[in-house]
Amino acid sequence: MIINESVVNKIIEIISPLIRDEFGQVEEDDEYSFDDAYWIQQELKEHGFDAEVLNGVSKCAILCPDMGDVVLKIPFNGWYHMDMDTGELIWYPFEGAGDITHHDYCAVECCKYEELISKDLECFVAETMIYKSENNHSFYLQEYVTPFYLDEDTHPTSPQTKEIVETLEVNTEMLDSEWFANCVEYYGRKRVEDFFNYCEIDTTILSDTHGGNFGYRKDGSPALLDFSGWYDY
Repeated sequence: MIINESVVNKIIEIISPLIRDEFGQVEEDDEYSFDDAYWIQQELKEHGFDAEVLNGVSKCAILCPDMGDVVLKIPFNGWYHMDMDTGELIWYPFEGAGDITHHDYCAVECCKYEELISKDLECFVAETMIYKSENNHSFYLQEYVTPFYLDEDTHPTSPQTKEIVETLEVNTEMLDSEWFANCVEYYGRKRVEDFFNYCEIDTTILSDTHGGNFGYRKDGSPALLDFSGWYDY
């Protein structure tokens, strides 16, 4: 990863005061919203950073070209539920991330990444690392991967690869067929089989694979960018 540490540190310094102890989305009538994204983005804009704040249910991500080819990830530690009768916001801390200390889904991703390195299978996921902790909250860096639903490039595969894909006996039910074929094209049959067999053991890795959680690196290689799973229903 190419990291501009001075920019990353400055961004963390700017947004740290906006991150509360109870940091997460608001759920109202089965719809989720993350209003803090607007305030974080506005604060960064006022300091001259052209940044975008995206989020899922377990974490938010800050995209800013000045940081390098990385994304700054910040874990949520729960969510607010709005009681429709009283209008009261009730806080529910995460309890299912598998991180005993603070149920941090970004920490889970770091652990998964290290485990995959030990299996020589880390190519299938974005490089992820903890960067620093401030004010009782942790910040993580991950190499930038363009989500599948935003990717506008073509990723052709050879006839030989298509033949291999048809003979593979792995569970690809949750993945786009083109992306899976690109995995075979880039990493080869044996490595793909090893990875998907491993994911039969560690089922969290492919448990939340919608089009925002997998995509392509700048060099065109396929990778998962969110592989922590989701257990706080």
